[in-house]
Formats: sequence, structure tokens, C-alpha cells
Amino acid sequence: MGWRGTVVLSLALLAALLALYRELIAESSDMSWQSVIGGTREAPPGEQITHLLSFDPATVTAVRLRRGPQEWRAERRADGWRGAERASDMDDFLDNLLGLAEIMPLDVSADQL
Repeated sequence: MGWRGTVVLSLALLAALLALYRELIAESSDMSWQSVIGGTREAPPGEQITHLLSFDPATVTAVRLRRGPQEWRAERRADGWRGAERASDMDDFLDNLLGLAEIMPLDVSADQL
């Protein structure tokens, strides 16, 4: 490719970047590069999260997990979690449960699942 091809490709890249910048600033009143590149945006309605569970992790007093014949239980006491190696693991587990989102709604009754 000669110098003319390089110039044409550079101009095409510049035009694409300017079009992207114009599209992004149309969504935001702040027109700085920093806000366009690193700014947080609200999720579009089709991408909003529907959480599966809604509870306050601080009110959970016990967690019991069962898989086949095996059962594991942890209880929250005044001095921390009993039954777990690290209290932070239980707090992380509860936070992760809160973050679970609905992937696809199912229009069936619970007994059909």
C-alpha cells in the first residue's frame, strides 16, 4: 500500500471516530472526552436486571445447603459465623445471592418445573 492508501485509511478512521463521538455526546449533556470514554451509563430497558432474590443480608441468621446426602450449615452468632472457615466467605455468598438475575422468565407453575 502506498502513501495514498495510508491517507485514505487514516481519513476513514478519523471519520468513524468523529461519528462515534457525535453519537455518544448526543446521549450525554457533558461533552468532555473523559465523560464519553469513562462515564457510567444507565442500562437500556432491554438490559435492566430483574433480581431473583430480595433480602437484607444482615438479617440472615443461618444458611443450610444440601446436596444429596451431604448437608452443610452455618449460623451467624454475635462473634461471627460458626460453621464457615471465614466469615467473609459467608458475607460474599449472601452478596452473590443478591446479585443473581433472572435470565428468562418461565410461564409455568411451580409444580410443572
